[in-house]
Amino acid sequence: MKALLVSLMFLSLQISATGFLPVAKISAQKGHPLVNTEKSKVDLEIAEGNKIELKRGEKMTIEFQNGHTVKLTAATVVVETLNPKNTVLNLEKGEMLVDIKALTPNEVFQVRSGKIHYDATAGLWIVSNNQKQTRLLVGKGSVQVQRLKEVMEVGENFESVLNHSPKFDKKKIKASIFKKAQRAF
Repeated sequence: MKALLVSLMFLSLQISATGFLPVAKISAQKGHPLVNTEKSKVDLEIAEGNKIELKRGEKMTIEFQNGHTVKLTAATVVVETLNPKNTVLNLEKGEMLVDIKALTPNEVFQVRSGKIHYDATAGLWIVSNNQKQTRLLVGKGSVQVQRLKEVMEVGENFESVLNHSPKFDKKKIKASIFKKAQRAF
């Protein structure tokens, strides 16, 4: 009985102002990133429709209630969809490290960057977007990449660089390349 009471008290401390557990919140940050043009802070709840902006040198970690983590650096991200079963993030520019725990069959976690969509069911991967190209590095798992009607699966220790040309391919990389890219976060 005592353990149940302690568990209920702990759960009540985690409930947000809206009365529900937050789907995502900022767990760490460096610098002064903005959420909807306001300075963000640790434990700030991330919501659908938020625009997150980080300048060069700024970093942010977002943790999701289902165990996923997204790390951002020098990025602009719009949260298009955010609920316990569906997450869609639009990476307008910058870099994003995504660590996805195994999804259930009815869950979706997607990152969009322009006309390119990245979907994964589990894994660790990095997406970077600048005006010239979008780059995907997969460290663990696999990511389905879709551009217009083309679809490609990019697996562990592979890289895909997509630019404005019609070329749509991937290449094998050394694991050390992913680890080096991961240090930016």
